[in-house]
Amino acid sequence: MRRELRAEVQSYSICITACTRAAAPTKGRELFDELQRLFQPDLVAFAAAISAEASAGHWQQALALFQEMTMRKLVPNVVVHSAVITAMENSAQWKLALAMLAEMCTSGPQPNVVSFSAAISACEKRGRWKPALELFDTMQEVSVQPNTITRNSLTAALVKDGQWQKAYRLIATIPGLKCRSNSISHCSAILACGQGDEWTRALCSFASLGQLSLGQSLVCNNSAITACGK
Repeated sequence: MRRELRAEVQSYSICITACTRAAAPTKGRELFDELQRLFQPDLVAFAAAISAEASAGHWQQALALFQEMTMRKLVPNVVVHSAVITAMENSAQWKLALAMLAEMCTSGPQPNVVSFSAAISACEKRGRWKPALELFDTMQEVSVQPNTITRNSLTAALVKDGQWQKAYRLIATIPGLKCRSNSISHCSAILACGQGDEWTRALCSFASLGQLSLGQSLVCNNSAITACGK
């Protein structure tokens, strides 16, 4: 009997996850509500429901589910914490994202690259480059390897506030960070160089797009033209 109940809960969790991937968070919420009426949601089910809310930027609902988990004596893991931070990121709730990340650092579970990247992106959405840069430094202090998403979010935050030198230095460290470069990285480099009237560096970054077979988007083209026109 217990095995059958576990299978039912697992089926609901799979369906809720499918709703998230299909960009149907409302349906996912309805399924979770139905699951609560019929069975006892487990950690996986809560994680799926929180991820569904996170995908839609419903940070209040995601946080409410997180709090309900703890009331039920379920211990949220790093996936659940990261999903809540992602919900806050999607709503640009950078202070709440930082608070959740700080709680993870002090009480556990230890944050991973997804946790840090979501918090950095939340800061970027509000143009808060200083806390974003501090988080990036903290990642390396605790041996969490930044990825392409992490670096692109931080670079965007720096460029938004005119910190072109810091942005360019960050992009130059890509090989040392062991994360792949993409067209967003190079567009950010071009924008950064344009802010600093460094048109030769902007052209070098633009040329490297073709060398790396990344493709030269309209945004990159316009950024390079703007940099050269200053």
